[in-house]
Amino acid sequence: MELNRTTRLVVAAVLLAAAFTGLLNQTLMVTAMPMMMHDFGISLSLAQWLTTGNVLVVGVVTPVSAMLYERFSTRALFLWSTGLFIAASVLGFVADNFWPVLAARLLQAVASGIIMSFAQIALLRITSPRRMGTVLGLYMMVVSAGPAIGPVMSGVMLEYLSWHALFGAGVLMMAVVFAAAVFTPPNIKAARKIAIDWPSFVLSFVGMGLFLAGISTVQEAPLVGVSMMVAGLLFVAWFARRQWSSAQPLLNLRLLKGATFRRMTVGVMLAFGVFLGTETIIPVLLESHAGRSGFATALVMLPGRCRM
Repeated sequence: MELNRTTRLVVAAVLLAAAFTGLLNQTLMVTAMPMMMHDFGISLSLAQWLTTGNVLVVGVVTPVSAMLYERFSTRALFLWSTGLFIAASVLGFVADNFWPVLAARLLQAVASGIIMSFAQIALLRITSPRRMGTVLGLYMMVVSAGPAIGPVMSGVMLEYLSWHALFGAGVLMMAVVFAAAVFTPPNIKAARKIAIDWPSFVLSFVGMGLFLAGISTVQEAPLVGVSMMVAGLLFVAWFARRQWSSAQPLLNLRLLKGATFRRMTVGVMLAFGVFLGTETIIPVLLESHAGRSGFATALVMLPGRCRM
């Protein structure tokens, strides 16, 4: 669809603002984790699901979001995903125990996974080929800035407010995006019927969920934890086999045949694993054991976030 320059700028601003809010939300809970462990009386292995569970759901939803982009009109998909994020944030804001908070984080992750992929695809669709490099650069700035600002913003807010305010911030920021989306972006493309491999989606979610839950459980109940990890790996293997044999896979694993792509994928996985583990442990050590404030912890984490 051909859009004039003003409309393209407005659409791009709305898309980038939505992606920024979703990415910012991923790391908002990092600094709040020790406070929530104290308020809810839960262990670190359970509290870390507020972060790892969010990342897990984003990873599982991302492959589906590309198909959702084709299956539904762009306007409807964007409004539904931002609306889901707002509803999830409201749930977290009013929650008074751990499980509704975790449910809110997982629902936020569903919306964020759709929004982030949607924003990148839509930006490229409305951009002329000669400006794609610039647009991708802007998108990567958002991808880098959102997670880097999250812990610092969280640390500042927790100096004066409770963790509920972190969900309130998500409501306000995405509500502004939603209001702008109602009045500005047109449909970039029409919906078309395509098949979505929902069994593969379930297999990947159950497999990775069981494996991560097993890792969290293995210290307290070794036999149960190992069993869950093995079951998770079996589901993941089933998912991988389905992708290799499918004509329209949910996730094209055939790309792993390329040696360069395979090495880069493994490298990114290892780096992100170290990064995610470090960002979970540092706030607990500094706040719970060293007696530092949330803001001081956020400042310690900021350089590492910016380098990522």
